[in-house]
Amino acid sequence: MHRRRFIASAFAAGAGLVAPIARAANFPDPSRTIRLIVPFAAGGGVDVLARLYAEALKDKHGLTVIVENRGGASGTIGGEFVHKAAPDGYTLLFSASTHTTARLVMREVPYDPLTDFVPIARVGEAPMLVIMSKDRPQTSIAEVVAAARKDPGQWVFAASSLGSMGYLATVAFNQNAGLNLTITSYRGTAPALTDVAGGHVQLMIDPLLVLLPQARAAAR
Repeated sequence: MHRRRFIASAFAAGAGLVAPIARAANFPDPSRTIRLIVPFAAGGGVDVLARLYAEALKDKHGLTVIVENRGGASGTIGGEFVHKAAPDGYTLLFSASTHTTARLVMREVPYDPLTDFVPIARVGEAPMLVIMSKDRPQTSIAEVVAAARKDPGQWVFAASSLGSMGYLATVAFNQNAGLNLTITSYRGTAPALTDVAGGHVQLMIDPLLVLLPQARAAAR
């Protein structure tokens, strides 16, 4: 079974271990394009970080790096694409810790995230942030919890994907608050954030990288 390389952008502790990689002396070849596959929709935290990383590789090493978004199925669509690619180091999976948790929340994953891939770098991490639709009057977590306990049907959480760190943080939030609010899974942070901003979904927990600008804009 071939092992594929991936870059783990770790938004949570424990993801992204560095492992030695055997490669040719002339790797990477500057004349070849490196593809960073982001298994989530454009505009999310992983996508933003991937594009910053691609620019850094270009500026520092003169490499041509393109970012491709292949979102869906808790990141496994992009993961499967890389799994089936030639194991030559020019197609890399730029993902979050969702990569290793997918098999815990999905019935079938088309690969083994631990044995079919080789982690080569941890490139970032970010704290989590809770945001709320601006049409709600609550001003604190305590007020949100009280309102949700009184009328749980009026409160729904958005999650960037099933098994993402935001999703797991939301499960923990429900447990700690004694709630059982519905969690709706999306194809990435950006579409989930759009629904929160539009008031279609009331709450979301995700890395601060993308959520903070939205929260600051709403507070103006």
